[in-house]
Amino acid sequence: MNPSLTPSPLALELLAADIRRQGVALEAEAWEALVKRCSGFQCARGEVVFAISEVPKHLLFVASGIAAAEWAMPDGRTIIHRFFERAQWCTTITSAIGGVETSDTIVAVAEMQGLLIPLEHWREAYLLDDQVGLYFRHRMLAHLLYAKELIRVKTLNSTEASHRFLQEHHPQVLAEVRQKDIARFMGITPEALSRFLGRRRSG
Repeated sequence: MNPSLTPSPLALELLAADIRRQGVALEAEAWEALVKRCSGFQCARGEVVFAISEVPKHLLFVASGIAAAEWAMPDGRTIIHRFFERAQWCTTITSAIGGVETSDTIVAVAEMQGLLIPLEHWREAYLLDDQVGLYFRHRMLAHLLYAKELIRVKTLNSTEASHRFLQEHHPQVLAEVRQKDIARFMGITPEALSRFLGRRRSG
């Protein structure tokens, strides 16, 4: 990942739109200070965004493309436990905040570009700032609610529930990601996914 690019206008526009969507109104000075802290990034498909056992130093805002968080299984397989897509923050947030090594690997499953913000600035704003920090606190709450729903769906171990979760939270994934990667998220084989989708179409 190249972390030193100039932020693209598209990425900044998406970030500004996400801030407004969270109901936060930034003054021009606060927005300019945030932009100065951001750098651009881009990743090729298949490139590692954050490696297992790495302590993240940045939070990453996805402007385009999709990333997947993978776990390595004892039998050598890898499963996908969540996706990150357009206009979402992408990192292992608990590892980043705690300064501890990640237990998964985040990989670009479609070519990506977006924004990086240094973790120390994110922490400072989260705790002390009443504008940018308010946005980050809203985003953290959304992250926690998402994680709780994801755990519920994974616990159900239901193909139907997993597919419905993707429809609600990740329509871009269903439209753009390879079926074998979607199957890895759902915990089934690509063949089983094809049969499931065939039954849905015929039903």
